[in-house]
Amino acid sequence: MQALTIKIRFFPDDLERLLDLSEEYIRIVNQMSEQAEKQSSFPKISTKDVTARLPSAVLNQAIRDAKSVYKKMKKKASVPSLKNPSTS
Repeated sequence: MQALTIKIRFFPDDLERLLDLSEEYIRIVNQMSEQAEKQSSFPKISTKDVTARLPSAVLNQAIRDAKSVYKKMKKKASVPSLKNPSTS
């Protein structure tokens, strides 16, 4: 079986909703990576363990991204975090 990649252009009908979702995504990733740093390990979590206003597929990606951010924190001994597009 071969993977197929297609490009899709996305034209959101509700830009305000898209911005809200992106801010929630960033908040969740930062919160989980900071919590993991305090615990000195990334906890085994799933979407049912995280309260967020995100679709489950996006929340799964946020968990994976938070794990990645945490791994980078361990290597660099610094605290990277995602930034909101409106503040960067």
